[in-house]
Amino acid sequence: MNEDRARAGLPEPDERMTPPPSDDAWVQSSVTWQLLDFVAAPLHGEAVVRGVLPAPGGGPALRVVTGEQRAPLTELSAWELPLTDGDQLLTGSATLGLVRAQLARAGRPLGPGVRDAGSVMGMRLFQIDLERAPRREWTLDDRALSVLRTLANPRPGNPEDAMQPLLRGFLRLERDLLRLYVQPEERPEEEGPVAVDLLPSGPTTVLISLVDTYLREPERYGPDPVDDPHAATYVDLTTY
Repeated sequence: MNEDRARAGLPEPDERMTPPPSDDAWVQSSVTWQLLDFVAAPLHGEAVVRGVLPAPGGGPALRVVTGEQRAPLTELSAWELPLTDGDQLLTGSATLGLVRAQLARAGRPLGPGVRDAGSVMGMRLFQIDLERAPRREWTLDDRALSVLRTLANPRPGNPEDAMQPLLRGFLRLERDLLRLYVQPEERPEEEGPVAVDLLPSGPTTVLISLVDTYLREPERYGPDPVDDPHAATYVDLTTY
């Protein structure tokens, strides 16, 4: 299970905690964290995330509740997903893609791998089979948002994220070109932030982990291609 936790971006339980959170709790917490942005921003059409619920009785599942901002409970849908995706733990990106694919079928019969399971709290309840149900890929906007969220707001319970350099700002130079303004821990504030460019379409999880390392290596610094006055120096991660 340790390998599964690493692939899902989940921290190992701290042995000093009593009792340590279960894998189910970590997955539910991580998915909730990744879906928070869609409480206000549309997930698909006019639908937003109205809730993320742990399964009743502590079962190995969660339920994502979707619907319009002002809709009553009776007009909402709850999508139940198991916490294991094949041999891996469920991730926020997989959850987002699966729920989006179902919302795109609004007004049509349920697609493969989706079962009408009745209702809960007045909401329609659907169960999703992760192996059979279609899913949508993350958009470039989703990936850029994931980078910013990870640097600005660490995942719950993950000390590695808390060690990331301070994010002082950002700029979407192009749709697939994101500039971060970061402050390395050892760099005096009066020397200004470092501009770091990366591609949201690239291996963002790896790139985020490299930001702090690269900022500690002056040989990585180079000339800024757009002559940005908002940063003192520049690091290029677009070719990684």
